[in-house]
Amino acid sequence: MAEKYFSLAPYQYGGNTPSNTADIGGKLFIFVNGFMPDDWLNKTSRMPNSYGGGQYGTVIPTSPKLDRAFHSTDKYEYWGGIDDAYNRAFRDDNNLFINASYAPKSTASLRYQEGVAAGKNLLAKLMSGELTLDDGETIKIVGHSQGAAFAAGIASIVSKNKTYGGLLEFVDYISPHQPGDIKHPKNVKGRQFSTLSDRISSKGLLPKWITNSQNEQMEGVEQARTRGQYKGGYGGHAVDTWLNDLINYWRSSGIKVTVIE
Repeated sequence: MAEKYFSLAPYQYGGNTPSNTADIGGKLFIFVNGFMPDDWLNKTSRMPNSYGGGQYGTVIPTSPKLDRAFHSTDKYEYWGGIDDAYNRAFRDDNNLFINASYAPKSTASLRYQEGVAAGKNLLAKLMSGELTLDDGETIKIVGHSQGAAFAAGIASIVSKNKTYGGLLEFVDYISPHQPGDIKHPKNVKGRQFSTLSDRISSKGLLPKWITNSQNEQMEGVEQARTRGQYKGGYGGHAVDTWLNDLINYWRSSGIKVTVIE
């Protein structure tokens, strides 16, 4: 921020009012991915009755259990540069990733409740010291597609915590699936990014009786930005289709973002 405050010497921290100024040391990003077809097909039965026969999918007895743990790296290589863009925009790369991919017929309510469980797990790790935040650090959550309801569930439980609730800075919902069934928690900044031509969550690439998703505004978000038509990426549903639009949005909001090659 030095270029904005040439009139202040380095010793004049907080404009000579250090007691009223928090020095943000960093930010914890939590990235919640959505549906992964390969992941679902590899771990569920391909029998016809399993396609819609269960919100989790019909797990083959010999298949590994879906991993819902927090990881420090994007083990699925899901985010396509979006995570890097957030890191550059907000000057921090302290990341956690969690998988919220479920069967195609899963409900937002199920994923929300699973997110609540993940939020409790996150708080337990923070309170035990397994995860640490420096003074002034904030928590930011980004959910995509099916991961939007899961992200809202995490936010709902963290926002109610006396110690960490005030540190939850914002939740971004990118191409949220079944947005009309998701409730964003009060007193937390929430932003929804959707596309009218989205063939998964707005128009419905799959039959509506399976996806039950259409373009709606989530309850509780203070900003809902909707693109019109987008070619490619399932009509703008894919997370990497948002890269340039997010960068332009941040820049229009006064946030400087370095160019990503």
